[in-house]
This record gives sequence, structure tokens and C-alpha cells, in this order.
Amino acid sequence: MSGCIIVCLPFPYIEAKVVIPRIPPQNIQVLRDLGEGAFGRVVLGTCKLSEPEGDRLTLVAIKTLKDSHTEDAKRDFEREAELLTSLQHENIVRPYGISEDGDTRMIIFEYMENGDLNNFLRFVHSCYEE
Repeated sequence: MSGCIIVCLPFPYIEAKVVIPRIPPQNIQVLRDLGEGAFGRVVLGTCKLSEPEGDRLTLVAIKTLKDSHTEDAKRDFEREAELLTSLQHENIVRPYGISEDGDTRMIIFEYMENGDLNNFLRFVHSCYEE
């Protein structure tokens, strides 16, 4: 199973294996900045994803690790990737995988064209303030 990380997450009464796909950095192209998160920058990009039906190019949000030199930051970043990969729900953004390019670590997510829940709630709130 090359190109993947297998993680065992202990849950009460069960043990689940989470497979986090590795995406080669040459399959990723950065288009523009979207914002800044707790770990680092979030950018819009494209990613060539390999699927059973064939490769496809798709818009993605790329979350980068700001301080990739500390072991705690690397561990926390990988834990987030593991957790999000283990959660599969229509209302949770889907991670496609992780990628490393030198010291840069990235989590590749589906891109939400209409923004995130936080932006939506701020917009709705501003409509009621007027």
C-alpha cells in the first residue's frame, strides 16, 4: 500500500484504521491565497486526483503548516489529517490527502465554492443587523 499512511485510532471498544492518501507535490498547483488558519496559510489550487475511473483535475483548498520545524506542530497537523480522514459526513469538508514538498506539509481538501459555515453565518448575521 505505497503512497498512503495507515493510522490506528483507538476508540472505545473498537479500533479503526484510517488510510490517508499521499498526493505527490507535482500533482498540486497553487492559484491564490484564501486566508490564514491556526496552522498556516490556506490557498486555492488545483490537484490531479487518481481515481478508479482515471485521473481528474479538481479545485482544492490547500492547508499548509506554518512552522513545520517543530515536532509538536508536525504531530498536531498529522493528527488533524487523521481525524478529518476518519470522519465522513456530507456536512464535513472532505480531505483528499496530504502532501509534502521539502519542509512544506499540506492537507488537500475539497474546495467549498460557496465558502464555509463561518462566512455564511456572518453574512446572515449582517443581513439582520440592518
